[in-house]
Amino acid sequence: MRSFIILLAINCFVITANAEGAKLCHIANAGFYATDGKNGVLLDALYRDGLDGFAQASDLTNEKMENVEDLFANVKVIFASHYHGDHMTGKAMVRHMQNNDDSIAIITEQSKQLMIAGGTVKNAETRIKSFNIPIGESLEIENMPFPIKLYGISHGEGRPDNLGIAVTVAGKTIMHVGDMYGEQKINEKIKVDYLILPFGT
Repeated sequence: MRSFIILLAINCFVITANAEGAKLCHIANAGFYATDGKNGVLLDALYRDGLDGFAQASDLTNEKMENVEDLFANVKVIFASHYHGDHMTGKAMVRHMQNNDDSIAIITEQSKQLMIAGGTVKNAETRIKSFNIPIGESLEIENMPFPIKLYGISHGEGRPDNLGIAVTVAGKTIMHVGDMYGEQKINEKIKVDYLILPFGT
């Protein structure tokens, strides 16, 4: 079984004293939520009824994420590092987007197929952004609610079906690497404030 660790802390905590309401929160397993107090991003958090044996958010938290309520009412970006059920399910991602016309999905090409099977999303052609980034390469995504850079990171054995994301929220850069296994080579130096990594148990 895999778990995830954020270097510094887990659960909700303030990520900067300079922006009122800025938080980074651990949801469950690989799932995290970050906000600058105005706009939010969900990272590998929308996977209700994913894989057995992995930590999952409560039914109430899943309902609030999918229905865009309370803490999650300001979500502008939903990210899934890859298509496995402990990181995303098509139906959970689609339910969120059906209830949130402002959200943009950033996913892999494989994940897009799961979302298409999961249901209809209004303006899907502009709101679902899928990428296949070669391992070791990166791509900056423009015109997003937050500065975002994506990285091709191996899921193990050189498999190129996993994205890493560096997203800057309230002036702090959070990097989520999805399921990063084995030796990695990224062709640039990366400066981050918070690094979310998987670890095995």
